[in-house]
Amino acid sequence: MTINLRAIAFCLSACFFFMQFSPASGQEAAVSDQNDAFNFDALKVVELDNGLSITVIEDSGFQKNALALNWNYISGLEGSLSGLKSAHMRCLLRKLEETLPQFAPLDWDSLEVSGSDDFIGLVSPAENIESIIDWLADGVTSFNCDSTNLSVVQSEMQSELQGTGSSNGHDSMNPLMNHILFSENHPYGEMQSPESIAAIQSNAINNLHQQLFRPNNCRIVICLESANDFSHEGARAAFANWKTRSVPVSNLTRPGLNSANDVAWIASDATAPLRFQLGHVMRLKPADEDAWVLKMLADIIQNRIQSLSAAESLVLVDFEADKHMGRFMVYGIDIPEARMKTTLESTQEILQLITKDLPTEDEINAAQERLIERHVAHLVDASYVAKMEASLPGSEWIQSKQHARSKLESISSNDVRRVANNLLRPKNLNIIGQGPRALGIEIGTAMDGDGDVEWYTANGTLIEPYLPAPGLTASSVFEAFYESCGGTSAFEALKSSRTTMRMDAEGGTVFTVETTSLYGTGFVASFEANGQVMMENVVTLKEGFKRQMGVIQTMSASEYDRLKPDIYLARFLHLEDLNGAAKVLGTFETNGTIQNVVRIHFGDQAVETLFFDAKSSRLVESTVERTGAAGKNKTTYGFESYQTYDGLTFPSIITQTTNGRTIQLIAERIELEVRINADIFKRN
Repeated sequence: MTINLRAIAFCLSACFFFMQFSPASGQEAAVSDQNDAFNFDALKVVELDNGLSITVIEDSGFQKNALALNWNYISGLEGSLSGLKSAHMRCLLRKLEETLPQFAPLDWDSLEVSGSDDFIGLVSPAENIESIIDWLADGVTSFNCDSTNLSVVQSEMQSELQGTGSSNGHDSMNPLMNHILFSENHPYGEMQSPESIAAIQSNAINNLHQQLFRPNNCRIVICLESANDFSHEGARAAFANWKTRSVPVSNLTRPGLNSANDVAWIASDATAPLRFQLGHVMRLKPADEDAWVLKMLADIIQNRIQSLSAAESLVLVDFEADKHMGRFMVYGIDIPEARMKTTLESTQEILQLITKDLPTEDEINAAQERLIERHVAHLVDASYVAKMEASLPGSEWIQSKQHARSKLESISSNDVRRVANNLLRPKNLNIIGQGPRALGIEIGTAMDGDGDVEWYTANGTLIEPYLPAPGLTASSVFEAFYESCGGTSAFEALKSSRTTMRMDAEGGTVFTVETTSLYGTGFVASFEANGQVMMENVVTLKEGFKRQMGVIQTMSASEYDRLKPDIYLARFLHLEDLNGAAKVLGTFETNGTIQNVVRIHFGDQAVETLFFDAKSSRLVESTVERTGAAGKNKTTYGFESYQTYDGLTFPSIITQTTNGRTIQLIAERIELEVRINADIFKRN
């Protein structure tokens, strides 16, 4: 696989700080603060009656004309149709290519047309702007996906997915990093699959187009060396029949931060380039007042890392954000194998240092000049200017050289340290690397919080250490487990129980926990210390709450979702009620035993992986992973010393480990079919 370093560098330096600055009001507006490095001779913004915004930027410094057409939307989690937005754009571009000869005396290649999920970019000669607008208007407003084009698009996407792990024009590492940062339950973290692409039908593409690609959700920007041949009235007429429609508002939650470093590794042979990505999600806001400080901070970090790296290496650093959320990212490309571990460790040290110590004045001044130089280079790039203005009307990143200099010169060393301290998380990083497996193990041992490296193929597929188990189903594994412990029907028939357990943490008894359960109705877990009940968790099918020293307190939704499954004694047989879906991953051999592995995805975004001894059918371990406001959380439970009580068998020792902290629950008494007063489930 070859990597275009120049293209990557451009993409990073053009990072999408999608901070929302107010667009020019009225029919026309002019850009002030002009200078000889970049001069908007004219910027005209026209708002059509249907809500479509058309901006024309004229500057004699542009070498070519460029057009950007952007829809700002997040359609939400596509799930089984992951890849729908990409398929839609590909079909739209194919339709535009077919109809081009009817509107403009140009060929497709001369236009340099490109597209992403919600963006069309176009570079063209100076003439025929009116014809190009007519062509775009006709193609966008009359678009209808047909089965022939969709079939071709699906074949293209499948081929790319098989080769690189992505059909979005990226290699596998980019979507994989988003998948790890945001999870598969978030639109940003979706991973395409052959199955999801094959499931896309033309009606889904047409529905997406009709629902979201509307004039009131669209912005067109045209950058011209000379605007003599362009008429706003002609553009008005071209799009006059495009009707406005209400567009759903995107509402995306931000995933939490890690509690420690996590390493994922793409094992490759010696011919593949050695590289890495490192980063974390940030809580950037639209119109962030520290936008230029972030730029300078990224440049200083990049310069520090690059100065420690080998000459042939390339390290790029940037803050990337849209109106919903942001990321801090470090990209390492062509890192020598002998320096990969050192580079990652040095990067973490640099991030920790810059949150505490002030950068020097020399670093500040050098960063200013580098940033201004890059800024000016962007301003004469018509494609860059068009795309940024379409995405961010009034963006900071296409203001004048004087504007950039004034912003940068106002930044102090204290500003850089303050922003670094507020936003960087040097001990809570996601790291993806590519290289030999032995190198991945070495880096995982050094950098990962729990040393548990996740392994991926070159096309981004998770490699799990499980062998196929033909014919094995999740339901059969669950049935065998309950049968081995006294019989499925006996578990389902049990109405109530009372369990007393001792909770040991780091060798000392902390609590005695008594759980009173009326199965199918609810349970109360009482935590006692020194003979006094300190707190009770009360969970029913309808709600969860706490009683602490007689005071009623609210139970969080995430805690309720975590505790609710214990309402059922045979909880694996009630997954439909618990909004869970299970599948067999295969078998796993460890310590001379074979285990059947089942994974459950719950509606609250929790994922539980269960390990059952294939010989005894008993549950020996489970791992539960959750992503919430507090970050990613992974808890492992070990089940041992099964004992039988009145014909039913339960583990008498449960060892719980969360982020390196271990708690052991030891059963002291288990009573079945006890009399329970249902009033204990009521608020009082």
